[in-house]
Parts: sequence; structure tokens; C-alpha cells
Amino acid sequence: MQSFKNTHDALRIQELMSKYISNSSGEEETTFQLYDALSSGSRVLHSANYNLETEYDVKDILRLLPKTLEYRSGKARFRDNVTPLWIACHNDKIGLPTIEFLLKSGANPNSTIYVIQRTTKVIQDVKNNLSNERYEAILALFQKYGLESID
Repeated sequence: MQSFKNTHDALRIQELMSKYISNSSGEEETTFQLYDALSSGSRVLHSANYNLETEYDVKDILRLLPKTLEYRSGKARFRDNVTPLWIACHNDKIGLPTIEFLLKSGANPNSTIYVIQRTTKVIQDVKNNLSNERYEAILALFQKYGLESID
């Protein structure tokens, strides 16, 4: 585990790891927390409520455990290699500012997942499965942060 600048950070990381570790094991124990926090309130994953506390947790997780943004082992409805960015886009409890925060923090707008074993861009899956209003808003953010193409 990495060393932390102060005791407060070390205690906070312990708290976050114990709070968001419900479905992880082994190597995932240090990368799962962001995915789990962003799943809160999701109809897709039937998780606990997403609230202001969770919002703060997401920001702290990214600040203290930036590698959590690279998590690619999630699963949801015929999908594999689901990322925190995918979860944030598909969870209607997650606002656009949080999605933008993920992109600012290094989430890749060109990232892909597997849908029924076929590689699909996250933005394409968003287009196919969410309201046009949410899709358009997310598309604008993805383009702002380097989306190369929709297909």
C-alpha cells in the first residue's frame, strides 16, 4: 500500500476501504472502491442510496486512491469489463458534475466495455440505453475531454 502524507489521509483511506469493499477480493481490494461508490443508488446494480456523503467519498477515493479509476472488472446486464465511468453514466443518481470530475481525473472518454462479448465504446452504450437528454449531456462532456468518435 502507498504511504500517505498524513495520518488523516491514512485513516480516511482505511474508512473508505472498509466502506466500499463489499464485493471485492484479492487484488480488487485496492481498486474496487470507486466502482462500488458510484454504484450506489443504481437501478442496474440495486445498490445502496447515493447521497452527498457518497459524493464526498467519490472525490476522496479519487484523491487518495487514483488507481481506482482504472478498475475494469465490473459486470452489469450482459456487460463485462465495466468501468467506474460506465457506472457513473448509467446511474441516474450520479450528476453530470461527477461524470466531468471523473473525466478531469483521467477517465478515458474513448474507453470500451464488452456487451455480449463485443467491444463497445462506453458512449455508444450510453446512446443505446439512456434518455436522449442524458446522452447528449454526457456526449458533450466526452467530446470536451477528448472523445475521438462515437463508433
